Amino acid sequence: MKKTANTLLALGIGLLALALVYTFTRSNPGEPEVEVMASMPAGYEIYDQARFNELHGQEPFAVFFHADWCPTCRALETRIKKDPSVLGGRVMLRANYDREVALKKQYEAMVQTTVIFFYEDGSVAHKRVNPSINFIRDFFSQ
Repeated sequence: MKKTANTLLALGIGLLALALVYTFTRSNPGEPEVEVMASMPAGYEIYDQARFNELHGQEPFAVFFHADWCPTCRALETRIKKDPSVLGGRVMLRANYDREVALKKQYEAMVQTTVIFFYEDGSVAHKRVNPSINFIRDFFSQ
């Protein structure tokens, strides 16, 4: 019985260590995020302060706080990529939840998968955690 418990404990620790190694070697926090832009639909862009400033106060857009390690974030991103028409020709910026700390604090994005929707005057229209595709579509179709 004790041998089985020790084996299970060792297996659990090993899996945890493997998960940590995988998580921390997937991306380097000190380097800029790299994306294969060919796989990104028009309007779904990587967050950049200059692009944010360009959109802010000019047109409706959204900022999606995304984390590569987050399965819910990946699921939402997959749905956006599968049907980019949900963006209605507008822009959704993909901000790295772990790197964009100041932006996250400014808009009080407490969890990854938070999406901040902005009106064209730059004011915050909505803040949603894991919004539905229909919510995104409805916002951008206004």
